[in-house]
Amino acid sequence: MSRIESKAIYVASFTAIALIGFFATALVLRPNDKVQQAVTTTASSVFSTDRYVDVQASGTEKVSPDALDLPISISATAASNEQATSQAANAASKVRSALTKYSIAASDITTTSIVTNAVYSYDNNIQKLTGYQATQSLDVTVRNTKSAGALIDAVTKAGGNHVAINGATPFIVDPTHADSLAEAAAIAAAKSKALTYASSLGVKLGSIIFVTEQPSSISPFPLMAMKASANTETQINLGTQSVTVSVDARWSIQQ
Repeated sequence: MSRIESKAIYVASFTAIALIGFFATALVLRPNDKVQQAVTTTASSVFSTDRYVDVQASGTEKVSPDALDLPISISATAASNEQATSQAANAASKVRSALTKYSIAASDITTTSIVTNAVYSYDNNIQKLTGYQATQSLDVTVRNTKSAGALIDAVTKAGGNHVAINGATPFIVDPTHADSLAEAAAIAAAKSKALTYASSLGVKLGSIIFVTEQPSSISPFPLMAMKASANTETQINLGTQSVTVSVDARWSIQQ
């Protein structure tokens, strides 16, 4: 075989191999290209026809509180730490007895802190130890709110000058029912708003897609139990509280 014939066969073989590789590549790439094109077309049509309206709304239910949170502190000051602690404990025992007479369960009395500390006086920037103070702090749940004022009077009488009433906060023991009413009001408000938007845009509202709820909020407020005079019973006015639920909702728009 001549050198020219060998070169011609080599060129022909190389060209054949290149053509086989090109067609093989085309066979592999073209189906994928079609699939990719189909996926792109489908995604575009979904997003182009996916129409909806998002709204936010709130619902509020006003409720009368049915319990009272009553923080009480009992303090005593004495020459020694031991004496102060003993006197505070004695006064706290009398306070607990007064609470028991008003049917306050043990589970509704919580000791929140017991603190003892030294007491100093200052004269010409000179520190002088004058005694020790001991304090017990209780948190009491009063469920019979009608007797809350009389209970406070009984506690201050039992503990005397050792007792301090640190405010009083009405609250709702079980807000489940109020939450349900507020949720229903929030959904109704959201749908009304969505219908208004749809009507303004000249379209029809479709079905609900999703609803998400924000944590409900209750607005308790502390109040001070006050007396008009030494012979007047303490009065507690519970007032009303607002239970509010907020929602985010999405409705589809009919095609």
